[in-house]
Amino acid sequence: MMVPKYYKYFLTIILHALTFTVLKAQNEIPVLADSEFSIVIPISKSWVLKSGLTNRNYFIEEGDILYRQKHIEINQFVDFKLDKANKFSLGTRYRFKEAFEATETNELRFLQQYSHLVEGAIFDVTYRLRQEERFREELSFRTRFRLSFIFPIGKPLKDSKQFYLVADTESVWSYGKFEGPELGQRWRVGLQNNFFERAKFSLGPEFRYNSYLRNPKSELFLISEVSISL
Repeated sequence: MMVPKYYKYFLTIILHALTFTVLKAQNEIPVLADSEFSIVIPISKSWVLKSGLTNRNYFIEEGDILYRQKHIEINQFVDFKLDKANKFSLGTRYRFKEAFEATETNELRFLQQYSHLVEGAIFDVTYRLRQEERFREELSFRTRFRLSFIFPIGKPLKDSKQFYLVADTESVWSYGKFEGPELGQRWRVGLQNNFFERAKFSLGPEFRYNSYLRNPKSELFLISEVSISL
């Protein structure tokens, strides 16, 4: 199925929005590093298990280069593939925060997710809708919608041994009984490599503009991911 031509205009809007947001953001933006390792275990043609471990630390804070641990996260997902284009997922996440920051509380999350893939002759597009329940001091909720574009580099799109350029944007809506509504936006550009048959690697920056409605703040993440399929 061909991807509509208007998506290229949407990509232009993403780049302009990112540039505008960075210019309007704080002069000293904290930079954090997210490193994730995951193992994917196919159970059947339709069911897949994914277990992961993520490490997050501060890399630059208040203009100073440093290393300060923020949290360690473990996660578990179960995917059910309806077909090649549609997938439902259920997941849990637990973040260990108290050991690294005295003012923070460990956090448990439950996640429900639906994703849809639109394949194109030149690039692919993925839609993802995710709902989260966050258990900290109080229960809160988060609704997220992400739109991703996947471009091949140098070779045909369906070549299995390939580098890809991935660009996506995600809207994040947080709310709860004891937490006022917050709206944020995220932009990410990354390089993904599928050179090994059972291993994937991706690396790239993600810019987050949090709390449009209250106390806006910006963060820059350097995200790396390694995924191995058994």
